[in-house]
Amino acid sequence: MNPIAQETINSIKHQYETLSLDELELHTSVLKDIHQQKIESESKRIKNELLEAAKKFKISLHVEEGIEIKSIHKHLIKKSKLMPKYKNPANPEETWNGHGRKPNWLCNYLTIENNSIDDLLI
Repeated sequence: MNPIAQETINSIKHQYETLSLDELELHTSVLKDIHQQKIESESKRIKNELLEAAKKFKISLHVEEGIEIKSIHKHLIKKSKLMPKYKNPANPEETWNGHGRKPNWLCNYLTIENNSIDDLLI
């Protein structure tokens, strides 16, 4: 905090210390109202910015009580479907693209002697 702001806060604090309890409660009530108005105003500004950004990037966004960044983020991620590289000889509908954890059918196949993953290439 800069020295001028700190000096201002110290001055205000000193003035509050001289007030009666009733006067302090009135000031507290006024400050709470101002604080709530600032929160609502800032929230509205941020929501409008998000809506503008969503429109710019052609993202469908519905603002209700709150916005979850995760829900926006999901629209931005596009998972590409990788073509399968390996096929289960016992069930040709079961395939694996070579990424991620090996499926059980592949692990079982590879435990048999002389079986190679290359045998399953599509």
